[in-house]
Amino acid sequence: MTRIGNIILLVFVLCITAGLYAQNVKKPEPAKTTEHKKDTSTVPFVPTYLGKTFEYKGGQIPKAKFDELLHKGITAKDSLGNVYNVIGFTFSYVERNLYEDSVGKLQIMSEYLSEYCPGDTLPADIAASIYERTKQKDTAYFDGITLRKQSDGAGAYGKPMRFIITK
Repeated sequence: MTRIGNIILLVFVLCITAGLYAQNVKKPEPAKTTEHKKDTSTVPFVPTYLGKTFEYKGGQIPKAKFDELLHKGITAKDSLGNVYNVIGFTFSYVERNLYEDSVGKLQIMSEYLSEYCPGDTLPADIAASIYERTKQKDTAYFDGITLRKQSDGAGAYGKPMRFIITK
């Protein structure tokens, strides 16, 4: 074998040996830090409701009832009867529509809308069009709900809600 052939063979063997060694080496565990992280275990999750009736927490809902309650906003009340003011929430709406692709094949596709809403109701620009868009099999999500207790001002998070619109 020539000298260049021996060098190539040596490099090849070294590469294989290094690869096998790297697979067997245990990676050190990351050091535990004592940084202060946001502790959400002490912040209560309060039941939230669509509308002012404290009745609808999620699930299937008729279109007419959804539109009526959505106009009224969201509310929150815990098991002790404490009522909370809604500071803000994220409203996400998934609208299913029938579309035609470039070759004429019909497909059901989803269109997504997501907006942060300060307060307990939808902003005027979304409210102006959402009621005409809602229809059967669309889904509405309310999450990231931040609350403040009316009696003492204590903060809390609201439980997320998901509604599937029916006839």
